[in-house]
Amino acid sequence: MTPGAFDPPLARDPRIALGPPALSLPRLTGPIHKVQFVIEFVGPRSLPSAQAEALLHPDWQNALGRPEVWAMAPGDTEWRRLREGDGGSLDSIALAWDAVSSQGRLGRAAAERLYHVADQFAQPAQRRAIALPQPEEVEALVHHLETLRETLDIGFAIAAAETLSEETIWRRCAALGLEYSPEGSFLWKAPGYEGPLLEVTPLGAADRFSLGAVQRGERHEGVGIGFSVPRSPDPAASLLGCFHVADAFARGGAKLFDEEGHPLTSIKRNELQALLQQALGLFRQADLLPGSEAALRLFSF
Repeated sequence: MTPGAFDPPLARDPRIALGPPALSLPRLTGPIHKVQFVIEFVGPRSLPSAQAEALLHPDWQNALGRPEVWAMAPGDTEWRRLREGDGGSLDSIALAWDAVSSQGRLGRAAAERLYHVADQFAQPAQRRAIALPQPEEVEALVHHLETLRETLDIGFAIAAAETLSEETIWRRCAALGLEYSPEGSFLWKAPGYEGPLLEVTPLGAADRFSLGAVQRGERHEGVGIGFSVPRSPDPAASLLGCFHVADAFARGGAKLFDEEGHPLTSIKRNELQALLQQALGLFRQADLLPGSEAALRLFSF
């Protein structure tokens, strides 16, 4: 069964569908110094791209723990991923590792080893390896990032409680302009941005939506509508979008509640908006922009 097998077909309803918000989030490429250990190769002369491409080969990749490899050619204004066969010469090369990831935390000893191996590549290329932060400062960076993960992992959620068939949920989400994700939820996304503005998930025992569940006629206790502040490219739009989706389900008969089970009254909505502003203040204090590459790396696991 595929989405095209619905009869009548799933359709976006322009009267209620969410459109893409006007986003001003800057798009940056290259090493993310806020959340990564970075080693840059510096020197007075350009380096042939073919020589730098050795960093992509399995021997160097394995020795260096499979880092991201970034490069800038003469005339470039921003970093780009180094790729085999690009040709030409390069003015700047950088290696980058996430300081905190699903694979673990980078420690001082590991950072020192990576710097030593990187320097072995740099010297024959008449370059000098410069680490930011210094290997002895990596553990302080890791501690800072783990503190941010503990204090800024903020989310908002609304429950729309109503016994619904899975097919009805698919149809409502399609009408709202939401897209089905491989993880089995429905997302509101902005073109070109990785983090979703909001997500719709099942209430009750099921942990995902699926076409198989539509075919089996499964039913749910309702839907959860929410978002992660650090992963959203526009948290204010995300919260308003949650209200919009919740109201669409309420028009079908759903009862709306906040995360603590309180009815979603107008007063409660104002409280949630005030809480979001407080949360955004914490992000400003931490100099971390929600939806940015740094935030997505830090809150992606």
